[in-house]
Amino acid sequence: MELMDRRTFLKTAGVISASFAIVGVVEDVLSYADQVTLKDCLEMTPEEMAKNSKLIRYSWKVVMDLINNISDKTLRQKLADAWTDPRPIFFSEYTPSDLAKVSKGLRDRGFLETPQWNFPPKKNAYSTLEAPGSGYSAHHSYPGGLVVHIAENLRIALGIVKAYSEILHIRDINQDVVIASQVLHDFQKPWVFQWEEDGSLRKENRLAGTGEHHIYCIAESIKREFLPEVIVALACAHEHPGTPDGEKKVISWIQAASILTGTDPIGKSLLKKDNLGLPSPVPLECWITYLGDHDWVLTNPTALSAIDTLKEIAHSVYRLRPEGKEFNLFRNYIFSRICQTSFYSIYAKKGFEGVRRVVTEIVKPL
Repeated sequence: MELMDRRTFLKTAGVISASFAIVGVVEDVLSYADQVTLKDCLEMTPEEMAKNSKLIRYSWKVVMDLINNISDKTLRQKLADAWTDPRPIFFSEYTPSDLAKVSKGLRDRGFLETPQWNFPPKKNAYSTLEAPGSGYSAHHSYPGGLVVHIAENLRIALGIVKAYSEILHIRDINQDVVIASQVLHDFQKPWVFQWEEDGSLRKENRLAGTGEHHIYCIAESIKREFLPEVIVALACAHEHPGTPDGEKKVISWIQAASILTGTDPIGKSLLKKDNLGLPSPVPLECWITYLGDHDWVLTNPTALSAIDTLKEIAHSVYRLRPEGKEFNLFRNYIFSRICQTSFYSIYAKKGFEGVRRVVTEIVKPL
Protein backbone atom coordinates (compact mmCIF):
# COMPACT_ATOMS: atom_id res chain seq x y z
CA MET A 1 0.00 0.00 0.00
CA GLU A 2 1.32 3.40 -0.99
CA LEU A 3 2.01 5.71 1.95
CA MET A 4 0.65 9.28 2.04
CA ASP A 5 3.14 12.07 1.85
CA ARG A 6 3.36 14.35 4.90
CA ARG A 7 1.41 17.22 3.31
CA THR A 8 -1.49 14.96 2.26
CA PHE A 9 -1.53 13.28 5.67
CA LEU A 10 -1.72 16.58 7.53
CA LYS A 11 -4.42 17.90 5.21
CA THR A 12 -6.50 14.73 5.62
CA ALA A 13 -6.00 14.70 9.38
CA GLY A 14 -7.14 18.31 9.56
CA VAL A 15 -10.32 17.56 7.64
CA ILE A 16 -11.07 14.53 9.84
CA SER A 17 -10.39 16.52 13.00
CA ALA A 18 -12.64 19.37 11.87
CA SER A 19 -15.37 16.91 10.94
CA PHE A 20 -15.30 15.31 14.39
CA ALA A 21 -15.36 18.76 15.98
CA ILE A 22 -18.41 19.79 13.93
CA VAL A 23 -20.14 16.48 14.68
CA GLY A 24 -19.57 17.09 18.39
CA VAL A 25 -21.15 20.52 18.14
CA VAL A 26 -24.09 19.11 16.19
CA GLU A 27 -24.62 16.41 18.81
CA ASP A 28 -24.69 19.04 21.55
CA VAL A 29 -27.28 21.06 19.65
CA LEU A 30 -29.39 18.03 18.78
CA SER A 31 -29.67 17.19 22.47
CA TYR A 32 -31.92 20.28 22.45
CA ALA A 33 -33.60 19.74 19.08
CA ASP A 34 -35.48 17.05 17.17
CA GLN A 35 -35.20 17.22 13.38
CA VAL A 36 -38.29 18.35 11.46
CA THR A 37 -39.10 19.20 7.87
CA LEU A 38 -39.27 22.76 6.62
CA LYS A 39 -43.02 22.31 6.10
CA ASP A 40 -43.43 21.27 9.74
CA CYS A 41 -41.69 24.30 11.20
CA LEU A 42 -43.55 26.69 8.88
CA GLU A 43 -46.86 25.39 10.24
CA MET A 44 -46.03 25.78 13.96
CA THR A 45 -47.38 28.54 16.17
CA PRO A 46 -45.03 30.40 18.54
CA GLU A 47 -46.59 28.48 21.42
CA GLU A 48 -45.92 25.13 19.74
CA MET A 49 -42.33 26.10 18.98
CA ALA A 50 -41.73 27.01 22.61
CA LYS A 51 -43.58 24.09 24.19
CA ASN A 52 -41.75 21.54 22.05
CA SER A 53 -38.29 23.01 22.63
CA LYS A 54 -36.00 21.25 25.09
CA LEU A 55 -34.02 24.48 25.47
CA ILE A 56 -37.13 26.42 26.50
CA ARG A 57 -38.44 23.67 28.77
CA TYR A 58 -35.10 23.45 30.56
CA SER A 59 -34.93 27.23 30.98
CA TRP A 60 -38.50 27.24 32.32
CA LYS A 61 -37.49 24.67 34.93
CA VAL A 62 -34.53 26.83 35.98
CA VAL A 63 -36.84 29.82 36.51
CA MET A 64 -39.53 27.86 38.37
CA ASP A 65 -37.02 26.06 40.59
CA LEU A 66 -35.55 29.41 41.68
CA ILE A 67 -39.00 30.91 42.26
CA ASN A 68 -39.88 27.89 44.40
CA ASN A 69 -36.63 28.41 46.31
CA ILE A 70 -37.75 31.80 47.65
CA SER A 71 -37.95 31.65 51.44
CA ASP A 72 -40.74 34.24 51.87
CA LYS A 73 -43.90 32.19 51.30
CA THR A 74 -46.08 35.17 50.35
CA LEU A 75 -43.51 36.54 47.90
CA ARG A 76 -42.96 33.07 46.46
CA GLN A 77 -46.66 32.59 45.68
CA LYS A 78 -47.17 36.09 44.28
CA LEU A 79 -44.12 35.73 42.06
CA ALA A 80 -45.23 32.35 40.74
CA ASP A 81 -48.66 33.81 39.98
CA ALA A 82 -47.14 36.80 38.14
CA TRP A 83 -44.77 34.67 36.09
CA THR A 84 -47.37 32.09 35.04
CA ASP A 85 -50.15 34.66 34.54
CA PRO A 86 -48.55 37.93 33.34
CA ARG A 87 -51.74 39.58 32.02
CA PRO A 88 -51.66 43.29 32.87
CA ILE A 89 -54.30 44.27 35.40
CA PHE A 90 -53.09 47.72 36.46
CA PHE A 91 -55.34 49.41 33.88
CA SER A 92 -58.14 46.84 33.79
CA GLU A 93 -60.68 49.28 35.27
CA TYR A 94 -59.65 52.30 33.21
CA THR A 95 -62.42 54.33 31.62
CA PRO A 96 -61.74 56.53 28.56
CA SER A 97 -61.55 59.52 30.91
CA ASP A 98 -59.05 57.66 33.09
CA LEU A 99 -56.87 57.01 30.06
CA ALA A 100 -57.05 60.67 29.05
CA LYS A 101 -56.11 61.74 32.58
CA VAL A 102 -53.17 59.36 32.71
CA SER A 103 -52.01 60.41 29.26
CA LYS A 104 -52.09 64.05 30.34
CA GLY A 105 -50.18 63.24 33.51
CA LEU A 106 -47.46 61.46 31.54
CA ARG A 107 -47.28 64.25 28.97
CA ASP A 108 -47.13 66.99 31.60
CA ARG A 109 -44.10 65.27 33.15
CA GLY A 110 -42.38 64.92 29.77
CA PHE A 111 -42.67 61.12 29.76
CA LEU A 112 -44.29 60.85 26.30
CA GLU A 113 -42.19 61.17 23.15
CA THR A 114 -44.95 60.99 20.52
CA PRO A 115 -48.13 63.05 19.92
CA GLN A 116 -50.35 59.97 20.26
CA TRP A 117 -49.96 57.37 22.98
CA ASN A 118 -51.87 54.30 24.05
CA PHE A 119 -51.22 50.90 25.57
CA PRO A 120 -50.34 47.89 23.41
CA PRO A 121 -53.40 46.02 22.12
CA LYS A 122 -55.07 43.63 24.54
CA LYS A 123 -54.58 39.91 23.92
CA ASN A 124 -56.79 36.89 24.50
CA ALA A 125 -53.97 35.16 26.37
CA TYR A 126 -50.61 36.23 27.81
CA SER A 127 -47.85 33.63 27.90
CA THR A 128 -44.36 34.03 29.32
CA LEU A 129 -43.54 30.67 27.74
CA GLU A 130 -43.97 31.76 24.11
CA ALA A 131 -42.82 35.38 24.48
CA PRO A 132 -39.55 36.65 22.98
CA GLY A 133 -36.85 38.23 25.08
CA SER A 134 -36.73 41.45 23.09
CA GLY A 135 -37.52 43.12 19.75
CA TYR A 136 -37.20 41.25 16.49
CA SER A 137 -33.60 42.21 15.70
CA ALA A 138 -32.37 42.10 19.30
CA HIS A 139 -31.47 39.53 21.93
CA HIS A 140 -33.50 36.34 22.43
CA SER A 141 -35.95 37.34 19.69
CA TYR A 142 -37.64 33.97 19.21
CA PRO A 143 -40.50 32.02 20.83
CA GLY A 144 -39.42 31.18 24.36
CA GLY A 145 -36.64 33.75 24.30
CA LEU A 146 -38.00 35.50 27.38
CA VAL A 147 -37.67 32.31 29.43
CA VAL A 148 -34.07 31.80 28.30
CA HIS A 149 -33.26 35.46 29.01
CA ILE A 150 -34.69 35.32 32.54
CA ALA A 151 -32.98 31.99 33.29
CA GLU A 152 -29.62 33.42 32.20
CA ASN A 153 -30.16 36.65 34.17
CA LEU A 154 -31.04 34.73 37.31
CA ARG A 155 -27.89 32.61 37.06
CA ILE A 156 -25.77 35.72 36.41
CA ALA A 157 -27.30 37.71 39.28
CA LEU A 158 -27.00 34.84 41.74
CA GLY A 159 -23.42 34.32 40.58
CA ILE A 160 -22.70 37.89 41.63
CA VAL A 161 -24.35 37.23 45.00
CA LYS A 162 -22.15 34.16 45.44
CA ALA A 163 -18.98 36.04 44.46
CA TYR A 164 -19.67 38.86 46.90
CA SER A 165 -20.40 36.35 49.64
CA GLU A 166 -17.26 34.24 49.08
CA ILE A 167 -14.79 37.03 48.33
CA LEU A 168 -16.12 40.11 50.11
CA HIS A 169 -17.90 38.22 52.92
CA ILE A 170 -21.13 40.11 52.24
CA ARG A 171 -23.60 37.46 53.32
CA ASP A 172 -26.74 39.47 53.95
CA ILE A 173 -27.80 40.13 50.34
CA ASN A 174 -31.47 39.27 50.05
CA GLN A 175 -31.64 36.51 47.44
CA ASP A 176 -35.44 36.62 47.51
CA VAL A 177 -35.31 40.22 46.27
CA VAL A 178 -32.67 39.40 43.64
CA ILE A 179 -34.73 36.51 42.25
CA ALA A 180 -38.03 38.40 42.31
CA SER A 181 -36.63 41.54 40.67
CA GLN A 182 -35.07 39.54 37.83
CA VAL A 183 -38.25 37.56 37.18
CA LEU A 184 -40.42 40.69 37.24
CA HIS A 185 -38.18 43.07 35.31
CA ASP A 186 -39.42 41.78 31.91
CA PHE A 187 -42.64 39.94 32.71
CA GLN A 188 -44.79 42.35 30.68
CA LYS A 189 -42.97 41.50 27.45
CA PRO A 190 -45.69 39.00 26.42
CA TRP A 191 -47.97 42.05 26.19
CA VAL A 192 -45.49 44.45 24.59
CA PHE A 193 -43.76 42.11 22.10
CA GLN A 194 -46.76 40.45 20.48
CA TRP A 195 -46.28 37.95 17.65
CA GLU A 196 -47.63 39.23 14.35
CA GLU A 197 -49.32 37.09 11.69
CA ASP A 198 -46.18 37.10 9.53
CA GLY A 199 -44.00 35.76 12.35
CA SER A 200 -42.46 39.14 13.20
CA LEU A 201 -43.03 41.17 16.38
CA ARG A 202 -44.92 44.28 17.37
CA LYS A 203 -42.53 47.21 17.58
CA GLU A 204 -42.02 48.54 21.09
CA ASN A 205 -42.66 52.21 21.87
CA ARG A 206 -40.69 54.32 24.30
CA LEU A 207 -42.07 55.66 27.55
CA ALA A 208 -40.28 57.90 30.04
CA GLY A 209 -37.05 57.57 28.04
CA THR A 210 -36.87 53.78 27.98
CA GLY A 211 -38.63 50.79 26.43
CA GLU A 212 -42.27 50.85 27.47
CA HIS A 213 -42.14 47.31 28.86
CA HIS A 214 -39.96 48.54 31.72
CA ILE A 215 -42.53 51.05 32.94
CA TYR A 216 -45.34 48.51 32.59
CA CYS A 217 -43.37 45.96 34.64
CA ILE A 218 -42.95 48.50 37.44
CA ALA A 219 -46.61 49.53 37.23
CA GLU A 220 -47.88 45.95 37.26
CA SER A 221 -45.63 45.10 40.21
CA ILE A 222 -47.04 48.11 42.09
CA LYS A 223 -50.60 47.00 41.27
CA ARG A 224 -49.88 43.47 42.47
CA GLU A 225 -48.46 44.91 45.70
CA PHE A 226 -44.99 43.45 45.60
CA LEU A 227 -42.56 44.52 48.32
CA PRO A 228 -41.14 48.03 47.81
CA GLU A 229 -37.58 46.70 47.87
CA VAL A 230 -38.45 44.36 44.99
CA ILE A 231 -40.07 47.14 42.95
CA VAL A 232 -37.17 49.57 43.47
CA ALA A 233 -34.67 46.85 42.53
CA LEU A 234 -36.49 45.92 39.33
CA ALA A 235 -36.77 49.63 38.46
CA CYS A 236 -32.95 49.65 38.44
CA ALA A 237 -32.71 46.95 35.76
CA HIS A 238 -32.24 49.53 32.97
CA GLU A 239 -29.94 51.91 34.85
CA HIS A 240 -27.88 51.77 38.02
CA PRO A 241 -28.45 54.38 40.76
CA GLY A 242 -24.75 55.06 41.31
CA THR A 243 -24.70 58.47 39.61
CA PRO A 244 -27.06 61.47 39.91
CA ASP A 245 -28.17 61.01 36.29
CA GLY A 246 -28.69 57.29 36.78
CA GLU A 247 -30.73 57.74 39.93
CA LYS A 248 -32.76 60.46 38.22
CA LYS A 249 -33.74 58.03 35.46
CA VAL A 250 -34.81 55.35 37.93
CA ILE A 251 -36.86 57.92 39.84
CA SER A 252 -38.59 59.05 36.64
CA TRP A 253 -39.52 55.45 35.79
CA ILE A 254 -41.06 54.92 39.23
CA GLN A 255 -42.92 58.21 38.86
CA ALA A 256 -44.26 57.22 35.43
CA ALA A 257 -45.41 53.84 36.75
CA SER A 258 -47.06 55.58 39.71
CA ILE A 259 -49.02 57.80 37.31
CA LEU A 260 -50.18 54.69 35.44
CA THR A 261 -51.41 53.07 38.64
CA GLY A 262 -52.67 56.22 40.37
CA THR A 263 -50.51 55.56 43.41
CA ASP A 264 -48.32 57.66 45.67
CA PRO A 265 -44.70 56.50 45.32
CA ILE A 266 -43.80 58.10 48.65
CA GLY A 267 -46.64 56.38 50.46
CA LYS A 268 -45.58 53.10 48.83
CA SER A 269 -42.01 53.61 50.15
CA LEU A 270 -40.66 53.67 46.60
CA LEU A 271 -39.25 57.20 46.83
CA LYS A 272 -38.09 59.46 49.66
CA LYS A 273 -40.41 62.12 51.04
CA ASP A 274 -39.03 64.81 48.77
CA ASN A 275 -39.94 62.59 45.78
CA LEU A 276 -36.48 63.31 44.42
CA GLY A 277 -34.51 60.32 45.60
CA LEU A 278 -34.58 56.56 46.04
CA PRO A 279 -34.75 55.09 49.53
CA SER A 280 -31.36 55.79 51.10
CA PRO A 281 -28.93 54.13 51.31
CA VAL A 282 -29.72 52.29 48.08
CA PRO A 283 -29.48 48.51 48.72
CA LEU A 284 -26.94 46.36 46.90
CA GLU A 285 -29.80 44.34 45.41
CA CYS A 286 -30.51 47.29 43.08
CA TRP A 287 -27.05 47.18 41.52
CA ILE A 288 -27.12 43.38 41.31
CA THR A 289 -30.40 43.54 39.39
CA TYR A 290 -28.83 46.02 36.99
CA LEU A 291 -25.72 43.91 36.51
CA GLY A 292 -27.71 40.71 36.13
CA ASP A 293 -29.72 42.20 33.27
CA HIS A 294 -26.64 43.02 31.18
CA ASP A 295 -26.51 39.80 29.23
CA TRP A 296 -27.77 41.95 26.31
CA VAL A 297 -24.26 43.45 25.95
CA LEU A 298 -23.30 40.08 24.45
CA THR A 299 -26.61 38.78 23.14
CA ASN A 300 -27.66 41.83 21.10
CA PRO A 301 -24.63 41.73 18.74
CA THR A 302 -24.63 37.92 18.59
CA ALA A 303 -28.32 38.00 17.65
CA LEU A 304 -27.68 40.39 14.76
CA SER A 305 -24.83 38.24 13.47
CA ALA A 306 -26.84 35.02 13.83
CA ILE A 307 -29.83 36.47 11.97
CA ASP A 308 -27.66 37.66 9.08
CA THR A 309 -25.88 34.31 8.81
CA LEU A 310 -29.15 32.39 8.96
CA LYS A 311 -30.47 34.50 6.07
CA GLU A 312 -27.61 33.18 3.92
CA ILE A 313 -28.37 29.59 4.92
CA ALA A 314 -32.11 30.06 4.32
CA HIS A 315 -31.47 31.34 0.81
CA SER A 316 -28.71 28.92 -0.23
CA VAL A 317 -30.03 25.71 1.34
CA TYR A 318 -33.80 26.13 1.69
CA ARG A 319 -34.44 28.55 -1.19
CA LEU A 320 -36.22 30.97 1.13
CA ARG A 321 -36.22 34.71 0.59
CA PRO A 322 -34.30 36.27 3.53
CA GLU A 323 -37.39 38.24 4.56
CA GLY A 324 -41.12 37.73 4.89
CA LYS A 325 -43.33 35.20 6.66
CA GLU A 326 -41.60 31.97 5.62
CA PHE A 327 -38.18 33.17 6.68
CA ASN A 328 -39.56 34.61 9.91
CA LEU A 329 -41.13 31.30 10.88
CA PHE A 330 -38.01 29.39 9.86
CA ARG A 331 -35.73 31.62 11.95
CA ASN A 332 -38.15 31.54 14.90
CA TYR A 333 -38.01 27.74 14.88
CA ILE A 334 -34.23 27.50 14.50
CA PHE A 335 -33.51 29.97 17.29
CA SER A 336 -36.04 28.36 19.62
CA ARG A 337 -33.85 25.23 19.29
CA ILE A 338 -30.44 26.86 19.34
CA CYS A 339 -30.23 30.27 20.96
CA GLN A 340 -28.77 33.03 18.80
CA THR A 341 -25.70 33.24 21.04
CA SER A 342 -25.07 29.50 20.79
CA PHE A 343 -25.45 29.84 17.02
CA TYR A 344 -22.91 32.67 17.02
CA SER A 345 -20.49 30.66 19.18
CA ILE A 346 -20.50 27.83 16.65
CA TYR A 347 -20.06 30.32 13.80
CA ALA A 348 -17.12 31.98 15.57
CA LYS A 349 -15.35 28.64 16.09
CA LYS A 350 -16.43 26.60 13.06
CA GLY A 351 -17.39 29.17 10.45
CA PHE A 352 -20.29 29.18 8.01
CA GLU A 353 -20.00 25.47 7.28
CA GLY A 354 -20.29 24.65 10.98
CA VAL A 355 -23.58 26.48 11.49
CA ARG A 356 -24.91 25.29 8.15
CA ARG A 357 -24.38 21.71 9.29
CA VAL A 358 -26.15 22.42 12.57
CA VAL A 359 -29.14 24.10 10.90
CA THR A 360 -29.63 21.24 8.44
CA GLU A 361 -29.64 18.79 11.32
CA ILE A 362 -32.47 20.76 12.94
CA VAL A 363 -34.55 21.30 9.78
CA LYS A 364 -34.13 18.79 6.95
CA PRO A 365 -32.73 20.45 3.82
CA LEU A 366 -34.82 20.45 0.67
